[in-house]
Amino acid sequence: MHCTGWRLGLLAAAAIGFSAAAVAPAEEKKAAQLPLVERLVRVPPLNPEQSRQAIQTLPGFRVEVAAAEPLLRSPIAIDFDEDGRMYVAEYAEYNDYAATRPHGRGSIRRLEDRDGDGRYDQATEFANDVPFASGVLCYGGGVFVAATPDLLYLKDTDGDGKADVRERILTGFERDPAGESMPNGLLWGLDHRIHLSAGSSGGMVRRVDRPHDKPLSVRNMGVAIDPGTRAWSLTGGGGEYGLAFDDWGRKFTCSAAMPAFQIMYDNRYLARNPAVLAPHAMLPIAPEGKYTPLFRVSPVEKWRIAREQLRQRQLGGGSREEGIVSNIFTSATGITIYRGDALPADCRGNVFVGEVANNLVYQARLKPNGIPFKAVRAHAKVEFLASKEIWFRPVFIAGGPDGCLYVVDMYRELIEGAVFMPDNLVKQLDPSAGVDRGRVYRICPEKFQRPKPPRLSRATTGELVELLASPDGWHRDTAARLLSERRDPAAIEPLHRLAAGSRSPLGRLHALYTLAALKALAADEVVRTLGDEQSELRENAAILAEQFAGDEAVLSALAPLCDDPQPRVRCQVAFSLGYFAQPRVTELLARLAERDGADRWSQAAILCSSAGRAGELFAMLMENRSWRTTASGRDLLGSLAQQIGAARRAADVERVILVVNQLPAAENALGQFVIRRLVAGQPPHSPLPPLAGKSAALWSQVIEAAKRTAIDEKQTARARSSAIETLALLPLAQVRDSLEPLLDPRQPEAVQLAVVEHLSSYREPEVAELLLGVWPSLGPRVRSSTMETLLSHGTWAKALLQAIEQQRIARAEIDSVHMQRLQTFPEPDVRQLAERVLAGQPSSTPAEVVARYRAALSIPGDVAHGREIFRKNCSGCHELENFGRKLGADLHAIGDRGAESVLLNILDPNREVKPNFLVYVLVTSDGQVLSGLITAETATSLSITQADGARKTVLRSEIEELQNTGRSFMPQGFEKQVTVREMADLLAYLLAKK
Repeated sequence: MHCTGWRLGLLAAAAIGFSAAAVAPAEEKKAAQLPLVERLVRVPPLNPEQSRQAIQTLPGFRVEVAAAEPLLRSPIAIDFDEDGRMYVAEYAEYNDYAATRPHGRGSIRRLEDRDGDGRYDQATEFANDVPFASGVLCYGGGVFVAATPDLLYLKDTDGDGKADVRERILTGFERDPAGESMPNGLLWGLDHRIHLSAGSSGGMVRRVDRPHDKPLSVRNMGVAIDPGTRAWSLTGGGGEYGLAFDDWGRKFTCSAAMPAFQIMYDNRYLARNPAVLAPHAMLPIAPEGKYTPLFRVSPVEKWRIAREQLRQRQLGGGSREEGIVSNIFTSATGITIYRGDALPADCRGNVFVGEVANNLVYQARLKPNGIPFKAVRAHAKVEFLASKEIWFRPVFIAGGPDGCLYVVDMYRELIEGAVFMPDNLVKQLDPSAGVDRGRVYRICPEKFQRPKPPRLSRATTGELVELLASPDGWHRDTAARLLSERRDPAAIEPLHRLAAGSRSPLGRLHALYTLAALKALAADEVVRTLGDEQSELRENAAILAEQFAGDEAVLSALAPLCDDPQPRVRCQVAFSLGYFAQPRVTELLARLAERDGADRWSQAAILCSSAGRAGELFAMLMENRSWRTTASGRDLLGSLAQQIGAARRAADVERVILVVNQLPAAENALGQFVIRRLVAGQPPHSPLPPLAGKSAALWSQVIEAAKRTAIDEKQTARARSSAIETLALLPLAQVRDSLEPLLDPRQPEAVQLAVVEHLSSYREPEVAELLLGVWPSLGPRVRSSTMETLLSHGTWAKALLQAIEQQRIARAEIDSVHMQRLQTFPEPDVRQLAERVLAGQPSSTPAEVVARYRAALSIPGDVAHGREIFRKNCSGCHELENFGRKLGADLHAIGDRGAESVLLNILDPNREVKPNFLVYVLVTSDGQVLSGLITAETATSLSITQADGARKTVLRSEIEELQNTGRSFMPQGFEKQVTVREMADLLAYLLAKK
């Protein structure tokens, strides 16, 4: 679950000094004493029935209270066991850090409907003292529970309704300080594993029973665990709170500002080829994204209006509610795909996602959009479900045993993290309000006839097999889970029959996966399914075929799918072929490349599957002259050449050179492109590949052309920067004379920046000498980039500190961002030198700074001057009015935040840092140090964006160390850049943005 709060933690990441007249002390004192907001009028809670009546839904549906307090409190997730009992994860800790009374710890509660009337009437505290319980899933008579920092298994073995087994399975998940994006979304998968989202807080996770295993980073990843063996692995994933599968095993998630992402591939495909640079698996599929219009029916919360009053007072007038941001996604949570059989057929396969800030549930339909889907609004100008009550907080949605949709309402007055609220508003609210309440609603058709509660614990093995063909997703999943738990050999023959003869494609699908889980799937069943008329079954059969990679019959059945009419099937075949070692696989990959190479997902699949055969595939593709000269052909060949360079497999490198040497003169440009990408793929400044003959001549031509272009002032800055990137592939001694003149201040800034950025790939001490020598002539932005380069190696950082000590560089020229970097540098000798050289007067505490600058809240600000301050100090990481970089938080709706909250986040950025804005320090295997935000990551690579906006992508195989600093990208000390009056101007500008 996540709230509407967001961090302004990056606001001044590239701050440089700005001077103007200070506010007179008397004026500061007077301004600080001004009242900020009148007494806040609070809205009282309703009882469960009153809350139900406040909910509006579409014609033809009704809302029922399935469970409510006092049977449960602070519910955040639910799951149903085989007999329809509801297990509730209760997350009591939310906002307890700001509460005036203790909330207690989380717990797991089991609810039962004893009289079968559809309303749960008995509750048992299955487990107490479960910290940060954020997800639950039934298995083996107990439950798996996400309880940061652990994944737990709880079970009652003596029949008293309380768990007496408490097993820690995985550990190392990190807690979001604001109490939000932590491990969640536990789901049973087609593959008979438990899947969950690790959330954006991440962590270094390992099995508890294997303390010597190397922990794995789970940041922005999914996790899957075999509940029987406890074996676990990373999967494709991401998102914040919510995870969903459709009927065919495709995975979806959401984030606070994005209602739907599709997870485009599984982590295992990239993991087998560490040289691949692939697009992030998490693809946003809602066309309008965050700005999808929402149609709330609830009034705007009084505290939001009060926050708007603060904003308007800062701007000198305006109506009470003018500019309040609502009706867009700020808190999407609890995504599910409806897979039941009770709601109308047109709801099947639809996305449902809660929006806790707008008190509604949004519905979207999934429509094919090439290989991915597109999630489009299901109804014009109306939501599937919306409440008139502001306490309604739909955090989780699930399908139930009766085929209906269940909506978990955490029921809180304040769902926003208290840390993101102005203090004077928090003091008038009760962050604990609702902690002892909570509801679960059932959404069903108006004429719905409730079926008898399930009793699948009593079902025979044969009955469970039959249920795999049920039209209801809950029954299929639960039957599959029970068959997996029982592992009854008597299930094998009925499963074979179901896989072969069921009229239900979904029944055939579940039979196949259950057979695979029971180690009883036969190759001929996979062969048969590869020819199934249902494309989704063919797609899944390609996945199952990976288990029979040595079987020629399976490969022969898989091969025709390279020409399947469905692009999703062809893409999956491209991924799956990587498990087959037979020689003809290369020909199949080439066929797929020539047909689908222009699609980025198909290209990623082909590259993943080229491990061990990349040189052969390159040569085969180059035989097709009409294809290799197309834009998509050239692009894929370049990616393949770069991958070959990174893998450094001698036979593949030689194959590329041989093929290039045979190109006709008319295609020299293609040859140059390929050779450049081959060299670029290698680790920086490693020995050149064994170029000879034509390839050596082409490489020489590339370098000579780059030298000419780099110094040609008639060329565009982009062309010159690209040429500089090429020159930086050579040893420094060969290019210093070409690069050094390009640091002259008369050169375009973009050219200077390119030189500075690419100098960071070298290791020689003379790089520091070169950059420090030109330091006095550098402009502000180039200086910022120069600092990043100097801090990328310990020897260069020491040279910088020595230059400060020798007064060649003034201490005041080192901004707070880089001052902090030097003081926390990974190498101890650099930290020690920094402690001596940069020692100064103790800084004020954040609380003292905030208290001093609070006067700015009541000083009328100058918007125009605030714009100048923003552009000078903040645009290095933020973009407003098409000026600046989109690195930090999106500020376009910042006007809804209120001046006090914005002020607090600017001046005390480390008070609470959202995981997306935490600084990481990455050290490569050859000693390069990178510091910044992790802005993209896959199974094979990680991208860090530095304070100067430069983005560096590093293969995970080259990472020696990755450390979360626990700090915001924006360091403390922004007050050193602006006076109190200037802060008032900056706030006026920021708060004018709507």
